[in-house]
Amino acid sequence: MLDSFDLMDSEVYTIPHAKIQTTLMKLALPSLHMLYLMIALPIVLCMVFLTPPGQVPDEPHHLYRAVQILSGHFVASKNEQNQLGGAIPESIQTFVNMPTFEAMSAPQAHTTLAGAASPRIDATALFNAHLEQLQWGGTASFVDFKNTAIYPFLSYMPAILGLLIGKLLHLSILASFFLGRLSNAAISILCSTLAIQLTSRGKFLIFCLLLAPINLFIFASLSQDASIIGYSALAIGIINRLMDAPKTQKNSLSSVFVAQILLTAVALSKCVYLPFVFGLPCILFFQNNRLYKWAALFSILSTMIVLSWTLYSDHLLHGMELAPHVNSLTQLQYIIQQPITFLKAMLRGLVDHHFYLIELVGVLGWLQFILPPVFYFLFGIGALICLYANGSNNNLNLQSKGLLLILCVGSFVGISLVEYLAYTPVHAAAIEGIQGRYYIPIVLFISLILGQAKKITPVFWLACVFFIFVDLGTLYQIALRYYY
Repeated sequence: MLDSFDLMDSEVYTIPHAKIQTTLMKLALPSLHMLYLMIALPIVLCMVFLTPPGQVPDEPHHLYRAVQILSGHFVASKNEQNQLGGAIPESIQTFVNMPTFEAMSAPQAHTTLAGAASPRIDATALFNAHLEQLQWGGTASFVDFKNTAIYPFLSYMPAILGLLIGKLLHLSILASFFLGRLSNAAISILCSTLAIQLTSRGKFLIFCLLLAPINLFIFASLSQDASIIGYSALAIGIINRLMDAPKTQKNSLSSVFVAQILLTAVALSKCVYLPFVFGLPCILFFQNNRLYKWAALFSILSTMIVLSWTLYSDHLLHGMELAPHVNSLTQLQYIIQQPITFLKAMLRGLVDHHFYLIELVGVLGWLQFILPPVFYFLFGIGALICLYANGSNNNLNLQSKGLLLILCVGSFVGISLVEYLAYTPVHAAAIEGIQGRYYIPIVLFISLILGQAKKITPVFWLACVFFIFVDLGTLYQIALRYYY
């Protein structure tokens, strides 16, 4: 509280530094989720409209998949040419393939929404192309989008909500597209905010990670990765609350169910996250919480669902080449014969490709849009501050910590294995196709073994300043990148 201002004596009493610090400490920790919301929400809303359509990895194909599910087709289909996708209305195809963006460096060349990001984009191109007049409808014809056709409907529900509203209101494709982005962003931000509120272990690390430019950029798109990150974070928050709550079945069984549903949705989108489905029952078991039986039952059901979906997806992809010079069967035989070579390739990726760490902070566009180096430096300093601020107080027993590390390592190896089989040329010495954002759910789960934050340290506010500077600077960089 400010001391009074005495008009009679004309004296101003300043607030002691210690009092400011104490007040901030008392207010900030319980309200850390609100601080996140105040920072993330306006920045993501700006990114929704500032980032041109299609300038997020695979966003055109995510749009195809969302429209396919919106049309009532939850499973992809094949055509006679052995392509995987589905029937997409002509208006959506026109929207995706219209050459709306011009590259300044190559004035005669055009890129479509399905193409790679151009160095600069004329903002008026969206309106000159009359996309705002393009309405839903037209004859549906088959489109090949095999890279997103196998994704489940659960991870597209947030984006579909916005698209559905736009369609019901008879809005243009362009307006519906931005509504889809808005609904995807709103639900992702909501999940992230709730996660920070519920979390006690690694609270500051989660706060930091969810403010990374790459996550805010993904939240502002139609990508299913926004749901994966949001669902993962919220599941971590619920697990934290279950670990801290009294060991009673009445108050916690619904939380177990919700957490397992979220983890199932994450594992369905990428089967490499399946190990996390077993994290909750094992933690509850080691804590002597009788709910572990229910959690184990949900885990078994989740595993059956995920494996069934994965096997069916593999059946659909059978005979397709996802990348040049790739043969998954031959590659698998090579791994069995030369397991040490595969391990070397996996470790080489960690040593040689520090680019993954940069991608965890933010490489935007079609993985070509690198931010200024000072942004990565400041965000890295902020992340170290957050790690330090978590402290070392954690009531999680050693068995649970060891198990969580094993699950994280298993997921990491799974990512490397899948990318080596599906996207890496046979006998290659390095793994291709891995992107830094694939590790975000793993980092979120690692936060469970960190300390339980008890108070805000003064240096944490410096980290917040760094995060705000980096995120606002990212908005400025997006404007410079894509607009005149």
